[in-house]
Amino acid sequence: MLKWPVRDVNHVKPKDLAVIALGAALLSAILLLPLPPVRTAGGEVVALDRQGRGALAVLCFTALLWATEVLPLAVSSLLGCLLLAAVGAAPWEQVIRAGLSGDILPFLVGITITSEGIRASGLADRMACAMVTRRPMGRRVLVLAFMAMGCALAMLVGNMASVAVMAPMAAAIIGASDEAPDKARFAKALMIACAWGPTIGSIGTPVGSSTGIMTINFLDKLAGVKVDLARWVTVGGPTAAALVLAGWLILLALFHIEDRTVRCSFQSAARKPAADGSPEPTAGAGLEAGRPGLSRAERSVVISLAVTWGIWTCLPAAPLSLGAIIGAVLYLLTRSKPVRWDDIEHSVSLSTLLIVFAGLSMGSAVHETTAGRWLGTALFSGILDMPPLWGAAATAAIVIFIKMFFSSNTATASIILPILISLKMAAGPGPVGMWQFVAPAALTSSLPIILVTSSPANLMAYRSGYFTAKDMVGPGLILAAVASLVVALVVTLFGR
Repeated sequence: MLKWPVRDVNHVKPKDLAVIALGAALLSAILLLPLPPVRTAGGEVVALDRQGRGALAVLCFTALLWATEVLPLAVSSLLGCLLLAAVGAAPWEQVIRAGLSGDILPFLVGITITSEGIRASGLADRMACAMVTRRPMGRRVLVLAFMAMGCALAMLVGNMASVAVMAPMAAAIIGASDEAPDKARFAKALMIACAWGPTIGSIGTPVGSSTGIMTINFLDKLAGVKVDLARWVTVGGPTAAALVLAGWLILLALFHIEDRTVRCSFQSAARKPAADGSPEPTAGAGLEAGRPGLSRAERSVVISLAVTWGIWTCLPAAPLSLGAIIGAVLYLLTRSKPVRWDDIEHSVSLSTLLIVFAGLSMGSAVHETTAGRWLGTALFSGILDMPPLWGAAATAAIVIFIKMFFSSNTATASIILPILISLKMAAGPGPVGMWQFVAPAALTSSLPIILVTSSPANLMAYRSGYFTAKDMVGPGLILAAVASLVVALVVTLFGR
């Protein structure tokens, strides 16, 4: 199986040192050079204080290290957390509380255990085998199929749950596919598609991401504007469909995938006895022989996934982590093989948890200080003077840029949406309605398509090891430019 080598933290190349020096210069410039105050739509002057300046400086420095991957992402994350306290952006206790609070970390632990169960039980191999053997398809079509399926699933259950299903299937196909000169490029494209598809799908419906519900609530409470499911889907659905097609074409163009038929060999493995004496097939065992029924391990995963999604569906007010943890515990208790804690620790990536921890800490620091209001006001103050189409495109592009710095869609939306609603309310009635003005930000605040560190869903695909952070930056920048135009066009046409 193709895997990228682990970065040695002690081996830093001269060009990496240049990037680190550039980051240090950027950090120093933001901390020391004067940054002018900005004026809100209501006339209030917002100036950066010492804490806000420090939060903004650390955010930019860490984002540069994340994007260039000059250090392992987890090391850059820990360095960013230490700098938050060192420059006075937040007390160390607050950095710890912000990183550990919320729903994301327990959600990731639970859904990662279940996702590993999909792979270890052989269910991922079974689904992947069914996909590529019942109806053979080319590699290009397979990348599109994974993006489309991930998109559709995310509209119903959210992006992270969708990635948890799609990524193990993709890894099974990559591991079992025949050797070819373009296998590494195909692996990169397929795994990035597993991240992009669910991410794009999360904007199709308001239930695909927490920012959808947050946007509806903000518009109702702050502006008295009602946005129902149909009104959201009118703009979110066409946007998601167009971006899936655009993302697929970008991946094909940049990774030069040959249009050859996917041929996989899911080798049968010896059936090993489980603790209870019953035969326990290993991942992929007997698939090509057409094993008729699910194994006990596979049934355990299916039941845990059904319970998880049932909780999310029937208890929408409950934290997402509740369903994820209950599903994970149910899987661990019902699988036929005894639980080995080493296997669980292997499936839960410490690096992923550290990156999310740092993203939450930095997002909280920006949100709780003057940095959030200053940055939002400075970036969006000129939007109202633009024609509707270009104003929507500028809003989308700015929000996608800001989203690079946050692991939490909620943090991004909570900073940006109130500012935009205030700007529009202060400007008064005009040709652009409130929903049309806010919709570009509402959609793109859930669109982390450039950095793997911008979303736990991206990290779930990244931890497979088939692509690097740099591999996602180039295609992501192109898709971001396309997304800005697509969002603007759809919102201008349908966002009334």
